[in-house]
Amino acid sequence: MKILTFLLVSASSACGFSSPEASFRSHEHHSSHIVVLSSVLLSAKSDSNSDSDSAKTITTADTTMASTSDDCKILNFRAAAGLKDYNIFRCGATDNLASYVDPSASTSSSPPPMQSTDALVYNDAGLILDLRSDSERDNAKTRTWVQSSMNIVAVDAATTTIPDGQCDDRTILQIDVLSPQRFMAYVTQNWFPTTAQRLRLKWYKLMDGAALHAMRIEALNERGLRGLNEAILETGRSELNLALRWITVYLETRCAPVVIHCVKGKDRTGMLVMLLQTILEVPRDVIVEDYVASNAAFAKEAKPSAAIGMRKVGKLDKAKFAGTNAEAIRATFRHCEDKYGSVIGYLDAIGFDEGWRQRLRNVRRDEAPRSRL
Repeated sequence: MKILTFLLVSASSACGFSSPEASFRSHEHHSSHIVVLSSVLLSAKSDSNSDSDSAKTITTADTTMASTSDDCKILNFRAAAGLKDYNIFRCGATDNLASYVDPSASTSSSPPPMQSTDALVYNDAGLILDLRSDSERDNAKTRTWVQSSMNIVAVDAATTTIPDGQCDDRTILQIDVLSPQRFMAYVTQNWFPTTAQRLRLKWYKLMDGAALHAMRIEALNERGLRGLNEAILETGRSELNLALRWITVYLETRCAPVVIHCVKGKDRTGMLVMLLQTILEVPRDVIVEDYVASNAAFAKEAKPSAAIGMRKVGKLDKAKFAGTNAEAIRATFRHCEDKYGSVIGYLDAIGFDEGWRQRLRNVRRDEAPRSRL
């Protein structure tokens, strides 16, 4: 299997080691510790006092995503349920479209015939939202298939401005909605409520990075996909707000397909699509069915194996993150209801208020040309 992975280090000064020996022991332990986090694999090395250690590169693990068609280069592709009139689609990574242009990017000697779902993205998509982190992307492949046909915008939620008026015909927005640093900070700050847990965290931060990492991973294992979804919503608030606004402005002036993707098209993509579906009043049971529909693309990956049950403490429970399940998305709704009153309350909190929501609802145009799918 080939899942894009990254090495995660929470190396802020608040989490630094005062003991060089502890830092070395943790580095040694985590260098070989790679764990799957749904659509991304996180390998957390030691926290470090060195500024040079505070940012690490992302690597690739030897895993793959399942597909409903062996010929399709884009996995888990489908129209977002209930959003047909808005021409919004969802899928996994689009990098492998490069094989249609450059035979060296494919296992065959010549470009293969293009599948209809791939063609929609390659030829027709007007706005593509890439929700992955920088180090999950293969920008060389993206530039190969895009060539000069699309404008690529690397988004910084703090500084990027929404177009005022007409959007470009074809744009790829690169928006990191699951920053590794923000993710681990959120886990540390929110998933250890007891005094005893917090005392352990403080001790491990000072003396034992390996134990600190294991403690975080066990908290994630306990929560599973519901915890991952919660973290995406809470740590990607600014990015999700920007994505929603950009989609709105684009659809106000353009009617080409909008495509949302991450690595697998189920977690980060699932959260943004869920927000769109809620705004556009898609029934909740339809939202749940759409979220769970990703399982069809990853059925092989989600099958239990003999290795499951042999997991060591501090290692991610891969079985909990292989696919999707209805309880995870229902728990996500409950999180929004408990903290914000509703998903709409969450949208208000991140800045996508009723004025913006009404603008999005108003873009539906039955007479607008739609995709071929």
